Amino acid sequence: MSIAIRPYVPDLDRPARLDVFNRANAEIEGFVPDTLEMLEQYDRSPNEANRRRFIAELDGTPVGVASADVYPELAEPKGFISGPHVVPEARRRGVGTALVAAAIGDLRGRGKRLVEVDALDRPGPNEFAAALGLAPVRSFSNLRRRLSDLPAVPAGVEIIPVELEDDNLAEYVRLWNDAFSEYYDFFPWTVERARFARDSIRKTQGDVERFAFARVGEERVGFVLVVYSPRDNEKLGIKRGGVWDIGVSKPFRGRGIASTLITYGMHWLRDSGMAEVELWVDDLNVTNARGLYEHLGFRVVRRSITYRKNISGP
Repeated sequence: MSIAIRPYVPDLDRPARLDVFNRANAEIEGFVPDTLEMLEQYDRSPNEANRRRFIAELDGTPVGVASADVYPELAEPKGFISGPHVVPEARRRGVGTALVAAAIGDLRGRGKRLVEVDALDRPGPNEFAAALGLAPVRSFSNLRRRLSDLPAVPAGVEIIPVELEDDNLAEYVRLWNDAFSEYYDFFPWTVERARFARDSIRKTQGDVERFAFARVGEERVGFVLVVYSPRDNEKLGIKRGGVWDIGVSKPFRGRGIASTLITYGMHWLRDSGMAEVELWVDDLNVTNARGLYEHLGFRVVRRSITYRKNISGP
């Protein structure tokens, strides 16, 4: 058995990366395989130049992938690892450990002193993280609720649905940065990143979106983005949409605006034929958003853990 870790070559390795990623994640509840078109779109990310991908080969066959990411806008000297994704038949053979070591070496070489990795809260990833000296520092919850018993959309806050074209993208980004500046791992969003996210939803994944601002007087003070994927729903045999993004400008918190935006989004999903809705939330969100969602009838179905390690040593 011989493990080799090498840099990823985009055009050459994309089919192998797709195969490994899809097989490595096939057992996860709700997983729908990616396509080559989707990977090509992901590789157009504004941050792709700051991402280093790695391929693990076992006796010459690709069996694992991981990436090491940095965000120049982030003040903290921190890097991020995506993965490792290892095909089932190659697990517990040192492949994941070798990929993480390569990613950490890359991040250390770029001056990073901390690394973070996200993984679903399951025995395998938890044990793997502990063995590598990664400590849990944050948790995120996936919550869901049925759409059959929705409350009425509260009155008093004007909701304005808009298309996410350039003028509205700029306003979205302005509000996003105001709403999330106190959040974990925050760095300023840009119109370029927002445009990339929008195009990924529309062009590659074929998802259907509804975006709306909340307005008080003449001022836009919050936003909501709800999405559903006909492709994913068909493959999974479900009718589920998601609250992908929601935020309220800090001076306008505590006025019921977030509840109004979420309820509006849930009504739109139900009117679009969806039977349930889901979202993700930071369990330590500074606004206690999880408490709001649970008040609105959402319940936790699974969690993701953020692990961290100091890599400033040799």
